[in-house]
Amino acid sequence: MSLILHLLQLRFAVLSPIKQLPHYHGPQWSALFRHLLRESSTNSPGPADASVLVQPIETGITEYQPGEFISLGIAFEHTHAPAIQQLLSGFNSLAGSGKGHFQPGVTVRLESSISRRTSASWAASDSPLDQTDLEPEIEELCRLDHFSIATISPLRLPRPPEEKTSGHEYCDADFFLVATGNNPAAHLLRRLADRQSIDFECGLAVVGGYLTWHDISYGAGAERTTFGGAVGMLEIKGPPTRREAEWLVRGQYCGVGKNRAFGLGFYRIPQLDAARRILPLSRSTTLFSRAVADQNLATALAALPDSAPGPDRMPVSDARAAGTPLLRSIRDHALAGPASGPVALLGHGIPKPLGGQRTIYLQNVKERILHRAFANELAPSLDGLLSNSAYAYRRGLSRHNAAATLQRLLAEGYEQGLKADIASFFDSVDVPDLWSGSTRPSR
Repeated sequence: MSLILHLLQLRFAVLSPIKQLPHYHGPQWSALFRHLLRESSTNSPGPADASVLVQPIETGITEYQPGEFISLGIAFEHTHAPAIQQLLSGFNSLAGSGKGHFQPGVTVRLESSISRRTSASWAASDSPLDQTDLEPEIEELCRLDHFSIATISPLRLPRPPEEKTSGHEYCDADFFLVATGNNPAAHLLRRLADRQSIDFECGLAVVGGYLTWHDISYGAGAERTTFGGAVGMLEIKGPPTRREAEWLVRGQYCGVGKNRAFGLGFYRIPQLDAARRILPLSRSTTLFSRAVADQNLATALAALPDSAPGPDRMPVSDARAAGTPLLRSIRDHALAGPASGPVALLGHGIPKPLGGQRTIYLQNVKERILHRAFANELAPSLDGLLSNSAYAYRRGLSRHNAAATLQRLLAEGYEQGLKADIASFFDSVDVPDLWSGSTRPSR
């Protein structure tokens, strides 16, 4: 895709419940736009054949309720601006034209289309993104000798042919973070300039970071497909040349690698945020705002067991008696941002059967309510990322489910299995270190 792009942020109102969304929504949004563009296209080549890229940003939300809103980014080439404007202007009248989770006029209603270049309502007559819009970011990146690449969506980047092996056809943590014969930063630049013969000097090097692999499945039945990409952050040692900086900045808006139509391969360079002229994509609905909603906090308090109080000596029964005023103070405290001071913890030693003791830490009841509220909101999303073979500490699963699965697999002819665990996991976690700025717990 060229740099002559329009970048939009769309905002949708939710009209009816949307449930059972996967962790990443790219295939669902892509299917909707491809279908609508294909139906509306009378040109050759039509906009359905253009690289109209969706950029889902509300990853992790597995359902929406009426009254909520959804934000979505899309990018497309300037030549297709009139067709896209026609589609967006008539979007809400297309009831019955879509299927799946996102259906015009049925589950979602388009509220606004904002140009990320001008921060105003978009029209096809607007000028597209050009080099001058990116110049402040390019100049700033040229001045840096250390910067980060943070994925916004999974990065599905094919490995160099000589480094492809079974199960490792794409760039993962092993490729980027383990020394190999190739320079990972150079390979990324070459893929950014795909199909263009550019010889990068590439004095850049990946010097750290963290990556995990995220699998995405879409479709149903025999047509169900799974693909994935690397998610995380890479630390790059520089400085880049002018040409390298140009391509790295461009890649934030064009993406890199395969399956970009599903929104894969988009990233940002956080150190350029202050220089950025392009409006960042922002969520309309967040897991955080849901977690601290009144009803979610009330549900968390109702489910809290009557365990021993923390350092402030407030029992759970007193918290229940305090009711709504206490919950609203917890909400306001969470919305104010991270605590500036240490978080109090109360430690208790529990004797072990074979000698020694295990220390457990008790938090104040307010922190426990907040943690339960966040766990309630995060669990459905995180559950979708776990292996089907993982049964521990998952809602709706138990040792009985695991035993039944083992019996079924044995009946199917499997003879070997692997049990994996982390020895003394809870003993090895330094709980106070999980709390930024916390002091050692009182005894």
